[in-house]
Amino acid sequence: MNAPIKCKICTFIAETPIDLLKHKRDAHKVERKFLPSHEILKYFDYPDRTFCPICEQPIKSRNFRSTFIKHLLIHSAELTYECRICKKKFRRRDHMRSHEKRHVLSYAELKAIEDTVDNSPVQLPVILPT
Repeated sequence: MNAPIKCKICTFIAETPIDLLKHKRDAHKVERKFLPSHEILKYFDYPDRTFCPICEQPIKSRNFRSTFIKHLLIHSAELTYECRICKKKFRRRDHMRSHEKRHVLSYAELKAIEDTVDNSPVQLPVILPT
């Protein structure tokens, strides 16, 4: 059995990591600020990338610009990326791509999607006919 895990914010003790995650989501819920894209763009070249200038969350990325920008995009009000299969919308392209990979399609369905969408290859798991 796993050792109990203490919440770093309060005195709650969880039996499993999932219980701790559920506790944090319920008890320490943080309201996210959503901004229009043009407002977020002005922060892309922010000099100090160790914390978010919008929500002040620390960003542990050794000051990498790409990680900083990925975090900033969670504050975007627009859902600009759309799954080509189920049409679910996302704020970030990497989230949309990982979602698309979860769809299981036959080879014929995959080809039909590639033909109807902007001719960019879809990288999804394919079930080949046997």
